[in-house]
Amino acid sequence: MLTDTITALATPPGPSALAIVRLSGPQAISIADRIFRPKGRLADLPSHRCAVGEVVGADGPIDHVVATVFRHPRTFTGEDAVEITCHGGLLIPTRVLAALEACGARPAREGEFSLRAFLNGKVDLTQAEAISALIQARSAAGAQAALRVLAGGLRRALEESLGALTGALAEIEGTLDVQEDGAADVVLPAGLPRGERVGGVLGSERARLEALLAGSRTGRLLEEGLRVALVGKPNAGKSSLFNAFLSRDRAIVSPEPGTTRDTLEAWVAWTGFPVALIDTAGLADAQTSVEREGVRRAREAIAAASLVVLVLDVSQERPEEMEAAIEALGVEDTRVVVALHKWDLDPVAAWTAAVGDGRVPSSVLTAPGVETLREAVIVRLTSGAGDPEATLVVGERQRHLLHEACAAISRAGTLWVQGAGGELVAYEMGTGMDRIGEVLGRRVGPMVLEEIFSRFCVGK
Repeated sequence: MLTDTITALATPPGPSALAIVRLSGPQAISIADRIFRPKGRLADLPSHRCAVGEVVGADGPIDHVVATVFRHPRTFTGEDAVEITCHGGLLIPTRVLAALEACGARPAREGEFSLRAFLNGKVDLTQAEAISALIQARSAAGAQAALRVLAGGLRRALEESLGALTGALAEIEGTLDVQEDGAADVVLPAGLPRGERVGGVLGSERARLEALLAGSRTGRLLEEGLRVALVGKPNAGKSSLFNAFLSRDRAIVSPEPGTTRDTLEAWVAWTGFPVALIDTAGLADAQTSVEREGVRRAREAIAAASLVVLVLDVSQERPEEMEAAIEALGVEDTRVVVALHKWDLDPVAAWTAAVGDGRVPSSVLTAPGVETLREAVIVRLTSGAGDPEATLVVGERQRHLLHEACAAISRAGTLWVQGAGGELVAYEMGTGMDRIGEVLGRRVGPMVLEEIFSRFCVGK
């Protein structure tokens, strides 16, 4: 209910220099004033001003704080709000929250502050979802994509599309209105001026939605990340390569084969895309149950990977065995880059002849290093991925609805070209426009909203 006042910790719990306790609702300022000293100070403050004072609970003083007052409607939620900045840690923020709740505030649910911002018209649903995407971003490019949506980029594009489609739909329905006497439906040939306008709108808006969907595929990669599995025989150098890619010692490296028994995962950001690097156990004939489990997990990592880096120890393995090793991975060749590793150990001349597309020499000790290999991995990973800077869609809900909208507008365009009745064209156009409206939050029920905002953190 928007008539009550909610409160929550807006910063992560745990040891920290400072913490922020957020309060929003019609009684936010009066409730905060009841625990703030000097009493009455917050009630007198204009919006966006702060005061230094003391928070007092039933058992006495809790902490010296800074309280900032935000008066509606110039607030994130559109309601009166107060943010209390106190010392961090586990105890103090918990006691401040308890004092506010004792005075009438209710603990906020997940995403309830953002939900109130949406319900009060401060943000549309695309912007609300962008807040969640920004918090969860794994890379700078992912954060920038969320910021573009938060700034209204997707809303503006979709509102332009709705405006153009509404005009075209009005032309069709205006023609249908003259058929109230029950005469046959009027077909508007594409050659007529009105037909040209309608057909042009349907074509241009389908292209606009297709462009958004193309960017959304890149957006999915920014959200979910790309997975790169480092695989090969025991002691091929997978863990040392893993550490070199991370520029830190994350995996144990030992000359003893079989050091890695489980998968080890770490995230990096390459050319804007979040990449999960996965070090795996050596692929070999397992002798023990632990080794068999390690190989099984390595196979799982291979199956789930966006790209597999097959690490071959050129000092121990023969060039003629390379193709069989690639085939044994069980994935498409386009998903494999071969690291001709330990190149510093003077491989036989036949290995030099094996160097080529996706077959890259590497060494963690001397030249050629690992940068050329990393670049080859990036090129293969991002092939066809699109430009991260063109992404204006975040989240699977938006992608799904835009796909349905594009399909409906495409069907309307096909019917129009075929000379189908205006009622059929109008129906498909209406379906597409409804889906666009759902993206913006104009046709969304309470259950959908609950599902969306339940994925937010409590303080947001």
